[in-house]
Amino acid sequence: MALSHSSSCTLSLPVELWRFIIQEATYTHTYLNQWESDWPPSYDRTLQSYQTALRTKTALTLVSRHFRDITAEFLYEIVHLRSIHHAQLFLDLHYTDDVCAWTKYLLVKQEKWESASVLTHAVAQILRQCRNLRGFGCIHYTDGRPVYSVGQGSRAEETLIKAIPPGVQFLDWDQATGGKFFSRLAPECTTSLRGLRLWSSDLLPPDVQHESLASNTTFPYLTHLHLNRLGSEIVHWKLPSLIHFSLNFDDSRRLHEFLGIHSSSLISLSLGRFAGLNENLLKQVLLTQYNLRELAYCLYFDGPEPTPLWACTEGHNSLAHLHITCIHWPTFPLAYADLKHRLRCHVRPLDKVRFPKLQTVTITGVGWAFTERRFVRCMAAEETTGSLCETAENLSVSLSQNGLRVFVLE
Repeated sequence: MALSHSSSCTLSLPVELWRFIIQEATYTHTYLNQWESDWPPSYDRTLQSYQTALRTKTALTLVSRHFRDITAEFLYEIVHLRSIHHAQLFLDLHYTDDVCAWTKYLLVKQEKWESASVLTHAVAQILRQCRNLRGFGCIHYTDGRPVYSVGQGSRAEETLIKAIPPGVQFLDWDQATGGKFFSRLAPECTTSLRGLRLWSSDLLPPDVQHESLASNTTFPYLTHLHLNRLGSEIVHWKLPSLIHFSLNFDDSRRLHEFLGIHSSSLISLSLGRFAGLNENLLKQVLLTQYNLRELAYCLYFDGPEPTPLWACTEGHNSLAHLHITCIHWPTFPLAYADLKHRLRCHVRPLDKVRFPKLQTVTITGVGWAFTERRFVRCMAAEETTGSLCETAENLSVSLSQNGLRVFVLE
């Protein structure tokens, strides 16, 4: 009776209602369809979400033909290709069932070394069929060997960029010379783009012709930009809507120029572990980015205690959140008491008089301090008890001051 009731219920519910239920139950979070506060989010979390949802979607297609017809569009909504073989299989499937029409997010990340030129050709064919694509990510596998043969890289990348369909909103690009060709994106793509990540180490050598081309390149609605390095041509892009900027490697001259150009738009700035925040850069950030609300940077524990960074700066009227990642080199010994002292000295100058809107300081990357033997001995000597989580919580309480909430995470 239960089976009969279930079958009749399945038939009686409208298709659109079933479609809504399945869509909600199989939603997949990717860094291409949702920007988080700690942007840019992790690719690993995206892959985990994708794999979990894919199992659910596959199971639903096996329930009945009715469920298979409803679930099909969600099954191919997000596609992750890991090899040339996967790309060829997906192409074959498209030629029989037109599945590319359902694909909204295409993620390409090689898991073993293969000819990048062959994979690029197959992916370009897929892109030309994806009429409703919103996001595209392409990350090459590398183990030190060149991913392209001599002379093939530029042609392959240009072919791939030209195949990107109009309307794409999010791009994650890990190629060798992406900046050169991104200045030649079709106008339909530059207009629709909302988020862009470029991982190239050196996008383009200085060249008058390319910089002239870049100066005429406009991404009118691009709000999120993450760069491994700030290429010379990107400094000249017109980005009137940019509000979130993230950088891994610092080139002081280019970064100073970039921040000067975008002094009124940025509300979030993130500097990676190789883009150190020093006193001069911090002063420029606070002086030019007068709408900035979030700032993320790295704090190094690799030498003698420096002068507290925030003690040498003017205040800021809109800064509300700080995200600090602690970087520690194992070769430099540091006692647990010294860790607490340095963190306390670092946050002490952050008072409400100079920073009236500042609400939270989040400190991450201190897990090493709670696991190495010398820190365990120091904590025991200080009669610190409880779990590592409790120790982090106690440290958070001790650092909080004058209405400023400090969160220390492992």
